[in-house]
Formats: sequence, C-alpha cells, structure tokens
Amino acid sequence: MTSANADKMGSMNIGNLGTFLRGYFEKNRTVYEMGVQKMGFLGGVFPTRTLSIPKIELRWQAGVAGRMNVALDAPVEDSRWEMKETSKELTWDKFAFTITDSATDAIAVNNMLRTGIKNSANYFAALRDYRIITELMAKNNSNCTHNADVVWTDSAAQVEEDIIQAIQGIVQYSGGLNPETASFGVIYPAKAMMGLDALGLIGNVQMTVKEYLKKTWKINFYPYSPAKFGSDGAEVVDVKNDTSSDALGTNAVVFVEGGDTLECGQYYGNGIKMSETTRIHDVGYKTTLRHSFGCLAKPLYDDVTFTTPLIYEIGNVTT
Repeated sequence: MTSANADKMGSMNIGNLGTFLRGYFEKNRTVYEMGVQKMGFLGGVFPTRTLSIPKIELRWQAGVAGRMNVALDAPVEDSRWEMKETSKELTWDKFAFTITDSATDAIAVNNMLRTGIKNSANYFAALRDYRIITELMAKNNSNCTHNADVVWTDSAAQVEEDIIQAIQGIVQYSGGLNPETASFGVIYPAKAMMGLDALGLIGNVQMTVKEYLKKTWKINFYPYSPAKFGSDGAEVVDVKNDTSSDALGTNAVVFVEGGDTLECGQYYGNGIKMSETTRIHDVGYKTTLRHSFGCLAKPLYDDVTFTTPLIYEIGNVTT
C-alpha cells in the first residue's frame, strides 16, 4: 500500500494542499490498486484481468468432437460441440474522504491522507471479497450441496466428513479432476473457527481438523467475517442502502482455487479519471476514488444456469 508523504511540500497553504492531493493519486494509483488486491483475503485465489471494457466475457467449448477406434479416414463429429459464452457487466464503486484546511503542515496532511488511503483500500478490498463469495455461492452445481448434520462448533459435529464429502462431490461431478494436485479452498463463517481449530482426537491422534485435512490435500482455509462499515458497527457494505455485507450467511463453500473456477476483472476506465480532488468552499479538499471490479464463475457442463461442479456449498454450518 502507498504511504502518505507530504514532507517535501513544506508548510501547507490552501493552494499547494490541492496541488499535492491531485498529484498524489495520479502518481501512485497503480501501487494503490496492488495494495487493495493484497488486502482482500481472497485477493490471490483467483486471477484478475485488466479489462478494456467494463464487462467480463467468458467463452468455453460445450461437448467434444472426439471419437475412438475409428478408421484413418473416418470423420470427426463436428456437430457434437459448440462454443458457448457468458458475461457480466461491471458497475462502479466509490469512496470519498476530505482533508480540511486545518491541515496546514505535513504531519496533519500525512495523518488525514493515511487514514483516507487505509479506509478506502479496506472498503474496496472488502467489496472484492464480497463479490467473489457472492459469485461462488450463486454458481455451485445443483449436485454439489449438502447440509451439515449439526453446526461445526457442536461437540457432535463431523467437520472433516462434511469437507471430505464436498471434495468428493467436486471430484465426482467435475470429471477428470485430480484431487492430489488440485488446490482447494474453504470459506466458512468466522464464528465456526472453533470447529476447525480446536484440538480433538482424529484416528486416535490429537490434532485439529485443519491439520488432518492438510495431510491429505492441498487445501486453504478462509474464515470469513462480514465487513462492518456502518457508523454503529453494522454489517453493511453500502452505507446508503444498508446492503448487508454478509455474503456467506450460515453456510460454507468449498471450491477449486484458480482460473478454472472463477475469473475476476478490473476496469480502469477509458478516459475516465479514477480519482478526483475538488475544492469544497471554506472546508477543504474532497477526494473521490473510483473502483470497478467484478467476477464470473466459469460454467462446466451447464449452459442454462452457468454453474460449475468445482464449487460445493455446505449449508447450516453455523446458526
């Protein structure tokens, strides 16, 4: 993440404060965006492409033209496959902060700017995670779901069996996936952490569920806590519309990490300024940051609802 550094500006007045702020994000926007991506706890799980238009488009081949045990001059079945496509339009996110005229020295500017950078980056990073989880939850194949018998923090819970059943479903319905080489991810509510991190006896050996599962597969765990952007600590991701930031609910999702499952896209605007700083009369300078990010699951065997068996949902892991 970029750091705020107005030390070289000397003493501040209203004029050079505006000059510094306008130039800051123009020079540091790329570094800022990299910081946003790293701050999201799912930032490195799926690939992110830079888009030339505010739209993610995916194309895939449905069916195959392969035949076996045929004569040398036998034709392939060209009519048995076709190209399919799905897409999603990206929208805009915005975050604004103000540095007041009272910031007349470098220390005050640095403090206000640092706070604005941190808060805006936290917000955009949380939106990225929110959108990724929302897409994962919407695109699991209908065969790839079951409900936990009891919540994962219950003493009778069989957390490892729930996750193993999910991995088995992914392998069974995806066709051809090698679970020994695939990288799996598990996103689950943070209040279920005790079910995965508490020591217990598994096969007469004291270990956690995480330790047990990692002995068998390459698997990463992501405890999820909804962002609290309400001024009173409410779990909202849009402060005007009070949109809930809880994309997961009481469920967990198991998935194959990487671009075969989901792709993300970032649009930087064609002729659109990603940051603007304007003067508020008799108050200070308001900086607005723009952000356009979206994600789309890659369908597999489904060109109707565009789902994939590389995503598996486990319901009712918490209350």
